Amino acid sequence: MQATQPPPGRVDALIRGLERLKTGAILGLIAFLLVLAGSLSVAGSLLSGHHGRLGAAHLVGLSAGTVLLILGLILALASTVYWLLAAGSLAEYDRQRLGVGSTGVKLMLSSLVLALLGILAAVGGSPGAALGLVAVAVILALAGFVLYGVMLMRLSEVPGVERGFHAAGILFILSIIPYIGGLLGLISTILIYVYAKSSIENLTRAPRQPPGVYRPPPIGP
Repeated sequence: MQATQPPPGRVDALIRGLERLKTGAILGLIAFLLVLAGSLSVAGSLLSGHHGRLGAAHLVGLSAGTVLLILGLILALASTVYWLLAAGSLAEYDRQRLGVGSTGVKLMLSSLVLALLGILAAVGGSPGAALGLVAVAVILALAGFVLYGVMLMRLSEVPGVERGFHAAGILFILSIIPYIGGLLGLISTILIYVYAKSSIENLTRAPRQPPGVYRPPPIGP
């Protein structure tokens, strides 16, 4: 029979991980809106130019769109950092079940290093080495992405945490599919925010006390 409360002494790590997931999700959603608005502004300014010439209004729209894109990318990076930190906190809570997310993060970071080495190899005139490094980087990134999604799915099994994390994890993994991945990733991010917020409320609603400790009711009317 599954316990109704998380193991004492580690619940703080669980709540901390959920808080970071929630913060990362809301930052990711804001970043998505900023990038979308910036892209539309830039595209609209470029397409509405008369015979390739941009007037003052077009330049303003182009500048505003560029600023929105930069802000969106900054927030997207911040969102990624929070989700990386969340994986570490959740691994601290239950390394055996949720540690796969931390492993996935390490694979994704390794893929970034290999991708940078691939770029340097290409600049250095070694296209074969560059292609090999980039191919390995893509494989590691996909594997890390899947492991992070598995962590989200397993998070739904933790007492006090919303079961909807299972669906969020599945959508997170499926977001690597071309063409529809962006929409699935957006839905997954929204679900992560909603379920993380609800789970935090569930875990902090009741006072925590060690199992087996009896606390008598207060005396009085």
